[in-house]
This record gives sequence, structure tokens and C-alpha cells, in this order.
Amino acid sequence: MHYFKVLRFVAVLVLIGYSIVSSAASDDKTAKVSPSVYKYLQEIEALLEKSAYGKALQELNVLLPETAAKSYEKAVVLRAMASVYSHQGNFKKAASALEKSIATSALPLDQKAQAQVNLGEMYVAGGQYKKAVILLRAGIDRAKSPTSDQYFTLANAYAQLKQYKTAIPYMKKAVRLAKTPKESWYQMLLAMHYESDDYSSAVAVLQKMITKFPPNKTYWSQLIALHQQLNDYKKALAVNELAYREGFMSSSADILNLANMMLVQNTPYRAAELIEKEISSKLIYTFLNGLKCLRGLDFNHLLENPVLVRCGHRFLNCICKITQK
Repeated sequence: MHYFKVLRFVAVLVLIGYSIVSSAASDDKTAKVSPSVYKYLQEIEALLEKSAYGKALQELNVLLPETAAKSYEKAVVLRAMASVYSHQGNFKKAASALEKSIATSALPLDQKAQAQVNLGEMYVAGGQYKKAVILLRAGIDRAKSPTSDQYFTLANAYAQLKQYKTAIPYMKKAVRLAKTPKESWYQMLLAMHYESDDYSSAVAVLQKMITKFPPNKTYWSQLIALHQQLNDYKKALAVNELAYREGFMSSSADILNLANMMLVQNTPYRAAELIEKEISSKLIYTFLNGLKCLRGLDFNHLLENPVLVRCGHRFLNCICKITQK
């Protein structure tokens, strides 16, 4: 049984948030822009702050032919164009401009690594996952301090390619580096473990999620199901009982399921105590009465059920009380 599908996320493009002017600065002596180009870039950044994207592109299209081929200035101008296109939401043109910027081979290693990561993020947003993982890995490997978001984007790209085992180490790094990991990141890591049939690791992730995030009945149900998947029925029962005590398993179906698990684990007395405790609840009566109506069952047949008989007289007395309502 599949409890969930791998979550799909859209990459956050950090390119639209970077400073064009500061990105043109470099410690590499061969990577310098002229004062006139630098002034031009300052004007472009001012236009971006005013959301004057059309005007910014016009200015860049005028500037671009004036830069030498394969020069650092051309690479910087193309990268600035990519930033403007990103602001406009035109990621196809942004990717094209950034590809040309990288192709100049004029960017210093640190800037090239960042550009590769940015381009990889654009490929993820565009669903080009195979191209994305190549660039993201290259950029992250060259980066001095890869960020949690970059690791997440790479993990997400691998997940979309259904390469879950490859994605997991990067997703773990993303979670570990994040100051406050998002709940959705844990959900994605959980899904990756499940899709990799690594149920033991999935259990460990769920246990963290239960303690880290707001109460969520789904997490308890998934944890119970995973223990059952691992054929560890004692732990499944223990988790179910804890969830019941914490108030997560309160519906008639939940309570009857817990009683059934107790029966399977040869503890009919505990099952009888649970049902006796909850017998006054109208939910229990409604549920069992619904079974009778839907399946055409007579409560007398329940009394003849060999599994229920194992519960002893207390459980049978509970059933009798229900039949008298």
C-alpha cells in the first residue's frame, strides 16, 4: 500500500534576488568591468528596483554588442539579462541568457558555480530535470558553502527523475543545514525513503516529525502502518495505544481497529477493557450498527465470531449491550 506520493515542488530562483552590481565585482584581476560598464549596470539595477523591466532590457541590449566576445563584461551583461528575464517570469529566455554567460568561460570559478546552480534551478522550474542535475551537481561541487536550498533543489530534481536513493543524501544535507527545516522537506524525505522501500529509515523520519511539528494524526497513522509493513506488530500496537492516549485515535473506526490489533496480539482482556470503556460512546454503536445495515449482518453472528469469542465474557457483554440499544 502506498501512503503518499512524492511531493512536487517548484524551485525558488535565487537569481532574481541577487545584486547585479555586486555580482560584477570579483577578486580575480582578470575579471573586471570598465567604469562605464559598471555605471551602466548601476542604472540597470535602479530600473529593476522600479520594476522597469522593459527599459532595463532595452539598455542591456544596447550594451551587449559593445562588449568583447568571450569577455567577462559580456558574461556579466548576459547574466544581468537573465536576472531581468527572471523578474519577468520568462525563465526560458533567462536560461538562454545564463547559458550564454557560462559559455563565455570568462566567469571566475565562484561566479561560474553560482551561475550553474541558478541555471539548474531554472531547469527544475521548467521540468528539465536531467539537465538540472548535471548543472546543480557541478555548481554545488564548486561552491564554497552550498546552501540548504541548493541541496533541496538538487534532491527534488533527482526525485522527479524517480532516482530516490540518489536524492536522499542531498535531501538529508538540506534538512541538516537548514536553520529551521520546513515540514514539507521532512515530508519529501519521508516519501523518498518510502519509495526506496527503506521503511526503517522512514520510521525514523516520522518519529522526528511527530516531535518537531504540530500534532498530526496522519503521521501517527503512517507510523503504525510502517511498523506493520516491517511486520513489527508489537510496535505497531504500542504506537497505536500511545496515539489513542494522546487523543489522536478517537473515532469509532480508530477504537475498533485498536481493539482488533489487541486481539491479534493475544490480549483479548485489554481489547475488552477498551471496548467497555468506550461502549457508552454513540460512535461505537453507530459504527457497528452501520456494519449491520451495510453488510446485512445480525449482531448474533458477531457473538458467534471465533475471534470475538476469544475476548471472553466481558467483550460479549459489551456486544449484548449494543444489541439492546
